[in-house]
Amino acid sequence: MNRMAAAALLIAAALLMGLARPASAQDDKPMDRQAAVGVVRDVTETERTEALRRRFVADVSHELRTPVAAIRAAAEALAPEEESLPEDLKRLVEIVLRQSADMEDLVSDLMDLSQLESGAVTLQMGRVALETLVEDVVQSLAPAARNRAVTVAVSVPKGLVAHGDRRRLAQVLRNLVDNAIKFSPQGGRVDVLAEPANGERALVHVVDRGIGIPRSEQANVFQRFYRVDASRAKTVPGTGLGLAIVKHLLILHGGEIEVDSELGRGSRFTVDLPAAPAFALKEEAS
Repeated sequence: MNRMAAAALLIAAALLMGLARPASAQDDKPMDRQAAVGVVRDVTETERTEALRRRFVADVSHELRTPVAAIRAAAEALAPEEESLPEDLKRLVEIVLRQSADMEDLVSDLMDLSQLESGAVTLQMGRVALETLVEDVVQSLAPAARNRAVTVAVSVPKGLVAHGDRRRLAQVLRNLVDNAIKFSPQGGRVDVLAEPANGERALVHVVDRGIGIPRSEQANVFQRFYRVDASRAKTVPGTGLGLAIVKHLLILHGGEIEVDSELGRGSRFTVDLPAAPAFALKEEAS
């Protein structure tokens, strides 16, 4: 007997036991008619296919990493000689540099996501001061903000400490702030705000005033390779994997992420993290 048949028999037996009612000598009323439906679905093949997909992505990403790095290194070696190259070769070197950098980002994100989905990522948990974390992330993205003349304003209370892996939380915030800068209008503004919540949580908000996300699409933005505006996919750099990685990392931290957005008005991404125990006690005492 295969597993499907066995499961079906077990469910049928359980339903019959639940529906059976012992007759009573004093009960001359007819038995109430009852009905129930059981549905059995074998997901073995689905899980096997998903495991094969993850393995394939991991293998391909690993194999691509070395040749892509070699291509980029070769193009970078040519870059200092650009002045002596013909104009058409200069353009080719620039294209190879740009595309190889994009490919490296894609391979890196694919490997990250594959490891997260397979449970291979181990967090180094500790106390993370959110003020310095946010400042470091914003400073690392200062060139990108300058290129678009975007102002990034930070407001994080002193002493607000989260419990997490500092490197991975920096990866989360860098992705969110980078997206906010990329989707802001030229000369726009991005706010990174943090606050304690209920003495046991820490909230970080990344707010932009960019193109916004339709409400019907907001549930999909954390899916792999999802782009809200496909027409801008070529003009706005990105792999389409960043928010999927962010969501997986926050789940590992016992955290959450929410998006509140209005088309044409901008977006607010809110990260909900566990606060460090000492900070939680301080909040309760106050």
